[in-house]
Amino acid sequence: MKFLKFDYVDAKGKQTKRQVIQLSAPQVNHFCIDVAELEPIDMVQLQEELELAEQAAKLVREDILKRYDVSKNYRFFKPENMTNITEEE
Repeated sequence: MKFLKFDYVDAKGKQTKRQVIQLSAPQVNHFCIDVAELEPIDMVQLQEELELAEQAAKLVREDILKRYDVSKNYRFFKPENMTNITEEE
């Protein structure tokens, strides 16, 4: 995860300074796990296990966000509307 600071212009033209924790980088393509080499039963089992892991991670993340009172602060930012970007790992 990266910590980003940037200036942002929203759809209405409002300019703001933002500080965010980046959850995912902007993407154009599908991000996938290629399972073509697995047996069908293994594909299903893998998908089920990954879904359970994602659900568990989501619950932990939601708990953390509630403790910091930012659970409703999810935002999407268009890269083309971001300027003066600085980032930290």
